[in-house]
Amino acid sequence: MPRRILTSLLLYHIHVLLLNRVSIAESNHETTCIVLENGEQECTASLHDECTLYMAESTIPGAGLGIFTGIPRHKDEIVWPGDVMYPVVDLQYHMRVWGSHHRWLSNPLKDYVWFGPEMGMQQESSYPYVAPEYVTAFCPGMDAAINCNLALLNVEKGTPNYDTTGLHRSKDPGAGAFTPYHQCETIATHDIPAGGELFKFYGDWWFESRPEVFDLIPLSEDYYIAEELVEAYNSLITNMQSQVEGWNTEMSQDLWGLVTNHAFPSRTLNALPRTSNELETVIQNGIRALYQPQATRSIQELNEHGRCVDQMIIRASTVPQAGRGAFARRFLPQGSVVASTPLMFFPNDYLMLMYEGSWFEKDTQPNPNKVEHHQIFYNYCWNHPESSIFLCPYGIGVNYINHGKNGTAANARLQWAKDGEMRHNDEVLQSHPRKMLNIASPRLYMDIVATRDIQPGEEIFFDYGEAWQSAWDQHVAKFESVKHQYSSDYQSARDWNTENHDAILRTEEEQQTDPYPSHFELKCIVREGPPDLVAAIWNQENVPAKPCRIIGRGETENGDVRYKVVYKDIRTSQDDASKQTIRSVKQLKWSEPKWLHRVALRFMDRAYTNDLWLPHAFRHPIGIPDDIFPHAWRGIFFSSQDLMDYYETNSYEYDDDD
Repeated sequence: MPRRILTSLLLYHIHVLLLNRVSIAESNHETTCIVLENGEQECTASLHDECTLYMAESTIPGAGLGIFTGIPRHKDEIVWPGDVMYPVVDLQYHMRVWGSHHRWLSNPLKDYVWFGPEMGMQQESSYPYVAPEYVTAFCPGMDAAINCNLALLNVEKGTPNYDTTGLHRSKDPGAGAFTPYHQCETIATHDIPAGGELFKFYGDWWFESRPEVFDLIPLSEDYYIAEELVEAYNSLITNMQSQVEGWNTEMSQDLWGLVTNHAFPSRTLNALPRTSNELETVIQNGIRALYQPQATRSIQELNEHGRCVDQMIIRASTVPQAGRGAFARRFLPQGSVVASTPLMFFPNDYLMLMYEGSWFEKDTQPNPNKVEHHQIFYNYCWNHPESSIFLCPYGIGVNYINHGKNGTAANARLQWAKDGEMRHNDEVLQSHPRKMLNIASPRLYMDIVATRDIQPGEEIFFDYGEAWQSAWDQHVAKFESVKHQYSSDYQSARDWNTENHDAILRTEEEQQTDPYPSHFELKCIVREGPPDLVAAIWNQENVPAKPCRIIGRGETENGDVRYKVVYKDIRTSQDDASKQTIRSVKQLKWSEPKWLHRVALRFMDRAYTNDLWLPHAFRHPIGIPDDIFPHAWRGIFFSSQDLMDYYETNSYEYDDDD
């Protein structure tokens, strides 16, 4: 058979495969839990004595630090039970205080946030499904540290749980002081060898939007297509070997060379193996086997040059009002690294301020002269009183470590990593912080070190500083004078739903004389299907529900109660939400009446009514110890006007090193 015919056959296979997209099946998630002596459940992927997770230099050139598994992982295994997650609410609204100039201000959060409603945060803002995004989810920890290698995607993130640990606004000063979103699991989607780097999907757009950096890098789909191309080639060659006399290896290699050296480069062609050895690897073991060796480090190397980041397990803190805490997974001798974290650099708190204004309607400018609240991630960032600089940690589990005073409860302390370790750069500490204004991740790394031996199961604490302790003491004292404002009968919509999941709901007419609490907002799932299917959707924290009203109620012949509702047909997927504005949502008319099962209806807390936004909810940054705060940073206070002036003439770089 002439070579040109063989080439045409193979190129035809390429054409067909490029037209027929490959779908990726979703994996099922399973959680392994143990019951502790106190009756609590602890869900974790591993109880190994050896380190199961490391942070170390990524195998992707220029990608900074990455996360590696210390043990083999299997598909559907929970790799890490999850970090905290913070809702960042109405940032676009509050930045209006700077007018159109706010576009010049830097945003270190840019590459670390997810679409809030997909993380179960749709009730945090009055308009979660519009452009610009008024609620995003800031994900420190594992989600911020894992890199993306589209050839080896091997983990995915779950949706966080929502838990206030039973605190009540009428009696607990800790209500609203910590994020209720936590335990955002990281789950293996493929088997991963010991030493393998973890990779999650950033989205193909993340690479497509940076053509000057990534050019025609293969996207996630291209690797699946490339694998099918290799399979088609191998099938074709097998046939040629049996049907064409004199067919040899050289002819097979020449044919493959014609494909890989095609005159018109594409992302898919860039995903194909080049050499005969690479081709044979893909034929025998699939395309992941081609890239896995380069994405794997030895355990010895990880121990010598990385940090073990699974030293802690997470459960309810032993400290009243503190929410969850971090506990030693294994024995931690004095001087050992308990936890460690890279740091995000904020020149001041401008992204954390929430101003007086029309939060709900967003139809007037916020008042720049009155700060009404702070974003919740303000409580998790570190600051020193002699500077406006904030450092926000995003290491695994670090944000669960609670306050304990030195000399009493504290059993750990903050300590800068050694110069050169974990990409830490001491020169940054010795330089004027203005040099960091155009870099989001300036290569700062902090270790949390045991100040004494810590026994397995013991809670870990470090000292947040005297200023934090004083602010907390004042908050507790003031709380006594304001707690009477809140009824002891207050119940969140979430708790009400749990207790009344099958209760008969009142119609609008009935609510005229017997209303629900003012902070309740009725939402519904408008989807065809049996009640069990709809109920399963509600059990997902990120359910995309629509505003609705009950205008009637009736029973079917078999006695099932149905509700006659009208609803606002807002678009709830991220892509569709980007096409909506507040004005377009307001102009939506109520739908024609539709009958729904009880399980399709549920109350949510109206925006800005949950504990996070209580006027007296505690807000204060964690203190950076005086003995480690750089002398070169002392006395440096950046105003937001200073920053706008700077960024107007200097470009801001989102350093991909971290």
